[in-house]
Amino acid sequence: MPQYVLARHVFVCVQGEHVVFLDVRKDRYFALEAARTAGLGHFVAGWPVPAPRAVDFVRHGANSTALALEENADPGVLSGVVALLLDKGILTTDPEKGKPAEVTAIVPPHGDLTADAADEKLIIGPRLFLRFVIAAIRARLLLRHIAFETVVERVRSRSTLASSAVTEQKLAALVHVFTTLRPFFFAAKDACLFDALSLSEFLAAYDVFPNWVFGVQSRPFAAHCWLQLDGLVLNDTLDHVQRYTPIMVV
Repeated sequence: MPQYVLARHVFVCVQGEHVVFLDVRKDRYFALEAARTAGLGHFVAGWPVPAPRAVDFVRHGANSTALALEENADPGVLSGVVALLLDKGILTTDPEKGKPAEVTAIVPPHGDLTADAADEKLIIGPRLFLRFVIAAIRARLLLRHIAFETVVERVRSRSTLASSAVTEQKLAALVHVFTTLRPFFFAAKDACLFDALSLSEFLAAYDVFPNWVFGVQSRPFAAHCWLQLDGLVLNDTLDHVQRYTPIMVV
């Protein structure tokens, strides 16, 4: 069997008993049972190790059931999985169009700003208000009229910029402005994509460029995204985002 790489526009993670893919070009998620991909690491650079095998290595060492799982992987099933992933554009044989299938790494969050300054009196001047409106409108137009892959690249291109030396207090104040105005313009419930992009656009006006984190859970399947800066979750609670496994960080 030839060697394969993950398509550049696809991201992967292992969540529970499933391998989950995010195709930003098609704006779709796709999942496979991890057991069906046993042995695929021989042909796909960086293929993530399913959790049950990793646990088995820890418990029993190199000569464990994990190796037996690889040895006993059904070639027919494996060929079928490869054919499926090629058909969906998840894998490619062209190294120029691909990358190692490595799991996204990010510093685990350690706190959130959702409770900060909740009871403080807030004065929102015209400039803050205008920047919020511009950010919300821009986010809406981007998601409606621009391909999701292009939106992601837009955010990624500025993520290479260093955030201004903003204090946690100042950051919390900006997020508080955003969350105070938000209910008058849109609901964040079940709209995490728009909420995160709007906040990203709003903070960019102040030279603050947090990570845009996408996460998944497999049972039941759910996808979510949020903003995170230096381990602080900006527009969600720590308890909620910890239920998700990061699949892409922008």
